[in-house]
Amino acid sequence: MNKDAIKILMRRDSTPWSEVLEITGTPEALLRELIEIGWIKPDQRAEQACFTPSDVYRLRKMNRLRLAFGLDYVAVALVMDLLDRIDRMESRLNCLERLAQSDEPY
Repeated sequence: MNKDAIKILMRRDSTPWSEVLEITGTPEALLRELIEIGWIKPDQRAEQACFTPSDVYRLRKMNRLRLAFGLDYVAVALVMDLLDRIDRMESRLNCLERLAQSDEPY
């Protein structure tokens, strides 16, 4: 699947199971396992499980990290969870810095 098609899919509210497998390169057994452990949470209301753009992004990122650094899926999941924590901490730090620079009382 080319990059333009992937960009179009990423703009949709949800992407069905079969397309997620294709655009992320995630093996079906792994996707089932990630759902089982709660790392990915598809919408099960439809006839076929559907995934949010955030889910698709996480799966694509997971595969990029795996290929780039030769990590197994467990290590990649750990790295991604740590990166998520860093992002949240940086957001909080930025918020605190803005508060500290403002003239308004807390």
